[in-house]
Amino acid sequence: MGGRSRARPTLAPWLGLALMGLGAWGGHAQAASWPGRWTMMGGGPARNAVFGSGGGVSWTFRAGGPIIGPASVVDGVVYFGTNAGRVDAVNALTGRQLWSVRTGNMVMSAPVVVGNRVFVGEGNNQMKSTTARLWVRGVGANGVYALNRRTGKVEWFRSTPGEDMGGMAYSHHRLYVADGSHWLYALSPATGKVIWRVDDGGVDSMSSLAVHRGVVYVVTGGPAEPSLKAFSAASGHEVWTSTGHGNSDNSPTVADGFAYEENAVQFKDHGRWWFQDVIEAVQGGHIVWSLPTGTGPLPPEDGRHTLIYACLLPFATPPVTVHGKVVYAGSTSSGKVYALDAATGKLLWKTHVGSTDVNPVVVGTTVVTTTKSGRIVALSAKSGRILGSLKLGGHFGPAYPTVVDGTLYVGNANGNLYARPVAAIARG
Repeated sequence: MGGRSRARPTLAPWLGLALMGLGAWGGHAQAASWPGRWTMMGGGPARNAVFGSGGGVSWTFRAGGPIIGPASVVDGVVYFGTNAGRVDAVNALTGRQLWSVRTGNMVMSAPVVVGNRVFVGEGNNQMKSTTARLWVRGVGANGVYALNRRTGKVEWFRSTPGEDMGGMAYSHHRLYVADGSHWLYALSPATGKVIWRVDDGGVDSMSSLAVHRGVVYVVTGGPAEPSLKAFSAASGHEVWTSTGHGNSDNSPTVADGFAYEENAVQFKDHGRWWFQDVIEAVQGGHIVWSLPTGTGPLPPEDGRHTLIYACLLPFATPPVTVHGKVVYAGSTSSGKVYALDAATGKLLWKTHVGSTDVNPVVVGTTVVTTTKSGRIVALSAKSGRILGSLKLGGHFGPAYPTVVDGTLYVGNANGNLYARPVAAIARG
């Protein structure tokens, strides 16, 4: 067993799986198209968290703290974590809570759901000095939980030296985790035992791993130079390293031989700090194309550690979406959504939606994103024309929407998890 067990389920036990096969979606009975597992942040090809095309349902669930990470929806259940140190399971059709588990620290990433287990990481963004390493990110409890999918009971817990805020990835019976102390791990999903671990050369701050064709991709940095790195999934051997990137809080998307990332380059001008959003494509460790999308002032720190990192700073960007040879991304500084040719970086269209640190998802011919002002916006994937929007309030980001069978699931900094039909947003 990989370490100590600490968390315990505190609320309702599992209430059954009766609604997981068929459901009434928006008043129309039809077969629900549920994904059977969620292997990494994004959950789908090229990190597009979209499955099925039903009519959708509508409900709101009030969680116990800010929801910074995306939700994972598997077999009719929504799994998500909060900055209050909890993991919740909610019925995807009704919004009814199934179970809730307390952790020792914040849970910011999308849960990985495979078989009968839900995997989550815990930690925070505070830095500490050590003798072994000059800096380690993560104060307090840091580690990885394996929870029973039906009950929330802790099956094993693996403690790590640094935080585990970035999203994990599952592939070929291994769970891959990068922490805030410079380690990249391959763990046994059954026991938490370390299969291998390697020094990845830096802190994984909020970078969610991508695994593609036997290679693990991760972004590391601070205080080391931010780097996008590729490692062998089988052995942990480093394949290549790409430097010259803006920060270590972004997550790679891998498709058709390219690794894509969106990051923020910091710079100082006339005594004030600024940042510039940049979308990049990397192939074989070399930057193939790069597109600056906007520049904005760096928000001041105000000491609110539970929110400042993920809600005010522009760095924690989720993976971009690659769909139909097109890269879709949003920009905090310009407030625009961009569509770029995936091979060349050529701009296809850009549309102003308001400040957003969320990269959109693509539902058929519709692009869906959220804004910091609490709006969900639907755009045409072909032209970028705004089709409609829905104002819910609060602050969305950096958690991107998850869409399963026509229902959009997304949480906000106010602690609300929303389920809304995509069709209703497009008509708004």
